[in-house]
Amino acid sequence: MSKLIPGQLPLSNHAIKDLTKIRIEDSQNLFSQCNEELREIMDQYMQNVTDTEELKPMFQTLSECSEKLGQQERKYNQLGNNLELAKRQYIKESEGNQPVTFDTWNSFVNDSTNIPNLQSLLAEDRSSQLKERSLGQQNLRHVENSKLLRVLPLIWDNPRCIIPDDNDEEDDLMIDGGIIELTCPITCKMYEEPLISNQCGHVFDKSGLQEYFRTERTRDCPQTGCSKHLRINDFIPDPIMKLRCRIAAVKEKEQETKEAEKLDVL
Repeated sequence: MSKLIPGQLPLSNHAIKDLTKIRIEDSQNLFSQCNEELREIMDQYMQNVTDTEELKPMFQTLSECSEKLGQQERKYNQLGNNLELAKRQYIKESEGNQPVTFDTWNSFVNDSTNIPNLQSLLAEDRSSQLKERSLGQQNLRHVENSKLLRVLPLIWDNPRCIIPDDNDEEDDLMIDGGIIELTCPITCKMYEEPLISNQCGHVFDKSGLQEYFRTERTRDCPQTGCSKHLRINDFIPDPIMKLRCRIAAVKEKEQETKEAEKLDVL
């Protein structure tokens, strides 16, 4: 029996309009909300849990939850981006074919080699394209929360530690032995509201910067050896440094309590 129906057909103009409407639901707000809730749990732990030994496993669990959440988000975003890229290619290749009519029907029955197939297009490897499209999809707050939760167990163990995958911007904050300095170069006190330059990555306390820029709108970076010319608007909050200082303060208070208890015993 001869073949009467083509295995596949190019899209008609009407079908193209319908195809463009098909997309996976935008879940960015959902993932951001989940990460925000994990961040709030972290803050509650630090404020309410007095036994610091209990905090470490809690923080480890939060970090693992955030990492799993990030993995699911990346998979979901890749699925959506892959669908969009496949649709574009499918539409482009369909538009290159002759329209489906009674006159052209037999040609599609006899030869469908040049007709695009959406299923096969979805299965194509688009790793490089997907990586490019994933950049910049997350909002700043979401990225901040994700990183904060990821490094939380490391900073809890040592507030002055160097984060393994941090960039070289922390080099100028280090002292001998690879330790991050927690005191502001301007105020010479532990950071209270640390701000980081988006031009050179150096960190200073907000009060110190306000005094530094009080008489001039632009000045050289206060960090010794840095030649960047900056404005106070070039600085944004540094949540990682703030977390370091919060944890350092908790551990210092715990140490003072232990020493006081020893004195009481004596």
